[in-house]
Amino acid sequence: MKNKKEKTDWLKKRFDELCDTEPSQVVLDINRYEQGHLRKVLKEYERFVAQFELFYDLIVKITQGVNYIEKSNWPKHRSVQFMLIAHNLKNIYSSFDRLVKGFYEDSIILDRPAYEAFIKVIYITCYPDDPFSVVSGRKSSSGRKFNLTNFIKDELKFDWHDYRLFSIISHAKAYSVLTEAVKISREGQKEPIALKFKFDEKLFELGVNDIVFLLLVYLKIIVCLFATSYNHILKKEMVEKAKELIVLREKSMSLHPKDYWPRVIKDTEDIFKMIEEVEGGKNWKESWKNIRKPRK
Repeated sequence: MKNKKEKTDWLKKRFDELCDTEPSQVVLDINRYEQGHLRKVLKEYERFVAQFELFYDLIVKITQGVNYIEKSNWPKHRSVQFMLIAHNLKNIYSSFDRLVKGFYEDSIILDRPAYEAFIKVIYITCYPDDPFSVVSGRKSSSGRKFNLTNFIKDELKFDWHDYRLFSIISHAKAYSVLTEAVKISREGQKEPIALKFKFDEKLFELGVNDIVFLLLVYLKIIVCLFATSYNHILKKEMVEKAKELIVLREKSMSLHPKDYWPRVIKDTEDIFKMIEEVEGGKNWKESWKNIRKPRK
């Protein structure tokens, strides 16, 4: 009977022998697809790439600068909010990277944690008594537990479908499975069910819209809650540039041809009005009711 080390050595040797072959043609083909897709995006969606770099660069730099500002006037819950934003910046870049290389569903799945972090920041402003409970998933000291869907749908009363889409796509790629199943049902199976890569304008632009929205709300939440003073890293001109970009982005998304994004932008503007009032001492439900009351 071989001892454990002998077995381990044999397994390593056999795996090495099997791996000592020609490079995987499948992996090489995927790499070529990624680079080809990236070239197409850089040619046909150059403005999106340039604007992503502009927003993301500024978000990261301002976040870095916030570390060095005076925080004695921060409420106790502000640090948790700041960490939620800072720790989800990597996801936004990963989502962008997957999107421009043709992995649309993966890009949207990566957006979900960043989107949820944004909603949690809002929730903590509304319920600041136990902010770490929002991160840990446990009930707060008052017995309340964060639930993304309930907060968006039942408390804020938003008809946002992004969070539902994130869930559908995240759960075993249900969206792509259902899409192909419906197509086969209608048209019959015309090609093998297998690993496929091809440009999909609808899914790509869906991913673009989600990333653009996240860049907007992240930049706005950083300016609204965290960039409360300036220093050698966080310069005034950076914050002024961020404010201009926020206005430009809100105006551009308000002009989106489909009515969904203009409505979301209006909802988002109301959220930030509420945040400003609540952080100033108002009760969030009273503030929200007043902001959202029908306009005559």
